[in-house]
Amino acid sequence: MASTAERIKERLGIVDVISSYIKVEHAGANFKARCPFHNEKTPSFFISPARNNYYCFGCGQKGDIFSFVQEYEKLDFMGALKVLAERAGIPLEEFKSDAYKKSERQYKILEAAMEFYKNILWNAGLYKGVGAAALSYLKDRGLTEQSAQDWNIGFAPDEWRSVSDHLIRHKVDGQMVTLDEMEAVGLIKQSNEGGQRKCYDRFRSRIMFPLFDSSGRVVGFSGRIFGKDEADGASAKYLNSPDSQVFNKSEVLYGFDKAKQRMREFGYAILVEGQMDLLMSHQVGVKNAVATSGTALTPLHLEKIGRMTKNLIFMYDADNAGYGATRRGERLAIEQGFDVKVVTLPKGEDPASLIKKDKAAFIQALKKSTHVVEYYLGVLMGKYQNEHDLIKAIENEIVPDIALTPSSIRRGELISLVAARGLKSKIHEKRISDEVDRIVQKIAAEGRESVFGMTAFANGSRNEKRDVQNGGGDERVMAADMYASDAHKSSKNPVDVSLRRFLALLAYYDSLADQGKARYKDLKERGLAELGGFVSEGEMTSLHELLKNNREELMFEGEAFFAGEDDQTELLERSHQDLILELEERSLKQRLNQYMSQLSLAEGAKDRVKSDEIIQKCQEISLRLSELHRKKRT
Repeated sequence: MASTAERIKERLGIVDVISSYIKVEHAGANFKARCPFHNEKTPSFFISPARNNYYCFGCGQKGDIFSFVQEYEKLDFMGALKVLAERAGIPLEEFKSDAYKKSERQYKILEAAMEFYKNILWNAGLYKGVGAAALSYLKDRGLTEQSAQDWNIGFAPDEWRSVSDHLIRHKVDGQMVTLDEMEAVGLIKQSNEGGQRKCYDRFRSRIMFPLFDSSGRVVGFSGRIFGKDEADGASAKYLNSPDSQVFNKSEVLYGFDKAKQRMREFGYAILVEGQMDLLMSHQVGVKNAVATSGTALTPLHLEKIGRMTKNLIFMYDADNAGYGATRRGERLAIEQGFDVKVVTLPKGEDPASLIKKDKAAFIQALKKSTHVVEYYLGVLMGKYQNEHDLIKAIENEIVPDIALTPSSIRRGELISLVAARGLKSKIHEKRISDEVDRIVQKIAAEGRESVFGMTAFANGSRNEKRDVQNGGGDERVMAADMYASDAHKSSKNPVDVSLRRFLALLAYYDSLADQGKARYKDLKERGLAELGGFVSEGEMTSLHELLKNNREELMFEGEAFFAGEDDQTELLERSHQDLILELEERSLKQRLNQYMSQLSLAEGAKDRVKSDEIIQKCQEISLRLSELHRKKRT
């Protein structure tokens, strides 16, 4: 028997669903539209009725009718299922499981608790006005009353049974809330003493920060100690809700529900540590920030951010703990295909304290964020004066970061950067390059797809300056500046797009071969052989895996770009050759950059023989590049 989701898909065509939200137009066998998930002027959002899915070549969003409604209406899967089931005429009760009903009730219990805590913070007549002191503290930290209200901040009084008594007295959906239900969502703890059941509130004498899921529903709380227990240090400074059916601390990011759209608009995300850092950042207009909120950064956190953008800025506290957290987090992010930058804050400051002291200094620090490799290179060069120690530190601390970087072009740029900055230590570019290649090949041999996933060949961040041209105020100007460095612009080199496009062409050959057009199997094999001349052995292994594991997606892209050309062999052949020329140009430019860095080293060492040898190689590459330019014009 077909599942509920399958039955809905049978009744609702993907074009009908999507066209009810946005304007679509025919594009051959498919449909296209301007993507609703990022700003663009030219349609890059394609819908395939045959495959019953969609794909955006601009931002990488893809999926079916359920994922589209989830993203467009900011719903979870069950929410999207409800919307589409009603549209398809399938009764909602048919698929409302007991677990679903239980989760819905838990959300409502948590929301009732949030309103209780809020009321105490703002109502001086409750619990002898204890909320007033907490509100005064928040304002002293720089938070405005409006921000406190916008983020639903509250206060849990120093009472053993305040929220529990409140929820028992006030029913939720007409039903009394049981102690077991309160315990299930982390509001109370229960014990059995001498055969007698006892309970007490988990959160007491704490400023309460509600935690929300992606859809903006309360799933838990983070409570900061405030009051008599704060000075003696007997209680933890922060206390978070335990994991539950609706809350997973390894997945929830504080502020994500409010920041996700800005991440898409600006093309990057900012990661801070604590609630106050997050609240103060949003208060001054940096609304694409999220916080890990007292937990270490996890792959699940990065997966959520990665759906919005692959550009991430770390802005942790300027102390040893913040440095260590940044180090652990950035490597995890790089391995998942993120382009990572780091903000250097004044010593002893955190984002919240700096904003309160000097908003302009905070914005300036954010604008001066540097690529993670450059950041740690500067740290190591300041720490190690001994040449041998510095070289070893670079090999141990920085080279692995470069090797984890998905794009081979970006790796080449970072290798050159380290070699150029490390001249005083006589760090040779070839030595670094060889070590990076060794690690890359080891990673490829271990089959770690996270390093060479689809993100390695994405278009990079969107053109943030477009946001400025289209209007949007100071926030968009700030967003445009944030990723405007020369290093970042180079990471958006169009040859990365060419490599992805060529893979799509090879997948399209596969699709045609499946239709009985045997000659296209030979064309694919020829294309792979040509590609092998422009990429390393390790990267070629990964490209084979990518073609295998992402076959359907790449076929979709190939179909969108090349459909129709198979009836005109000459056109398809021309597309093939044009892409090969661009890939050869990619390889030559990378080699030229490496030789130029080596030339600088040789000239610095006054090695005339070596300099002449490198100059000869550079001239040969330049001649070949000139030939390629002539071919591309004809």
